[in-house]
Amino acid sequence: MRFRGCPGITDTGLRLITSALKTLPLLTNISLDFSFSFEITDLGLLSLSEVLQGLTSLSSLDLVFSGCTKISDKGLEHIGKALQSFDLMKTINLKFSDCPKITDAGLACIAHALERVNFVDNLTLWFEACSFSLISDKGLMYIFQSIKSLFDLRKISLKFGNSNQITEEGLAGICSALKRQTCLETIELGFTNLPKITFVDLERVRGELRMMFSSPNNCIEMFGISFKNLRGLNFRSVKS
Repeated sequence: MRFRGCPGITDTGLRLITSALKTLPLLTNISLDFSFSFEITDLGLLSLSEVLQGLTSLSSLDLVFSGCTKISDKGLEHIGKALQSFDLMKTINLKFSDCPKITDAGLACIAHALERVNFVDNLTLWFEACSFSLISDKGLMYIFQSIKSLFDLRKISLKFGNSNQITEEGLAGICSALKRQTCLETIELGFTNLPKITFVDLERVRGELRMMFSSPNNCIEMFGISFKNLRGLNFRSVKS
């Protein structure tokens, strides 16, 4: 269901929409896009979480709440609680970019949940342009540490950006997180608008990733972006 850019939708609307899912206990796939619905808050995500926890057959969850500026760490805590209910979950897609109230604490909630969902093979986490000073290396390390427990990963997409608290140390953590992944087929990484990351830092991480995934079975493309007020790294690896 897509409700992108509907500023009139509130927590009440989200609750009414998602409550209908209760009548579908055998549902296996859910995709909800409420991006830029500015009136949705943590209470709306609490209602959603409570419904999701009753849908134990879910294998694919796609939630997009980018631009919902009233969502905070508490909302991610509710989503994390729901994630821990799913034994069969294979695909997790969470996009919460442009949510300025999300901090390291919110990332920790998602990371804690991921450590308990062991069979995920497709993971997307987008947290670009959240808090400029409250998402740091610490938050990235929470996520990277949780990825180490997902041994079935075949596809991963991570995007973080617009933070002055992310340094080369945090960026380098992705290499450690992916080092033990033997099933990966597709990797997409996006790091943009990180003023404490230099071009040299990006090249160092790109080089290490290239060494890790360069083999006769891998076709690797890397794209570096650098211009005024923006430094970024996009890395894609596709197993042939």
